[in-house]
Amino acid sequence: LNALIVEDDDTTQTIIESIIAPKVGQVWKASTGLEAYELCEQFQMDIIVSDIYMPEMDGIEFLKMLKNLEQTPTTMIITGLPNQDILHNALRLGAFDFVLKPFEKVVLEKRISNLVQFAKLKKLENKIYLALSDLIETPSDSQSLDRHSKDIAIELMLQLLQLRFESSDLKKAS
Repeated sequence: LNALIVEDDDTTQTIIESIIAPKVGQVWKASTGLEAYELCEQFQMDIIVSDIYMPEMDGIEFLKMLKNLEQTPTTMIITGLPNQDILHNALRLGAFDFVLKPFEKVVLEKRISNLVQFAKLKKLENKIYLALSDLIETPSDSQSLDRHSKDIAIELMLQLLQLRFESSDLKKAS
């Protein structure tokens, strides 16, 4: 998974990176929404943790811009100002979750774990969709799907079921 941290405070950015880096493949960092969006245009981000109040482009405008991407990343918002209207707007625009500053590190760790788990599910569902689409598009004159393609589709579905099971366990533990 590829992750992007969008935070203008260096200390907060470092804390978030220390939590998310061991759970993903690569981490990018940006200080503004505009810088973050440019990174999203260059690289396929799976996860974004973003502040709301930043220079150049705030987190709400950034969420709106993410809708223009081919695949929308799973996003968590972090804010120091608990404005209900802004938080509802962020969730309406597709944010998966939010955390209020100041936060306890253990709370942020749990929320980021849930964010990563959901992003893994989303990515796996997309792989299954693509694999099944390829199977469906098999020419009608072929008598049966090849065994390897069936095995791949079944393996992907089993992985998805396992991740969903683990996710339901996470929700129960929360």
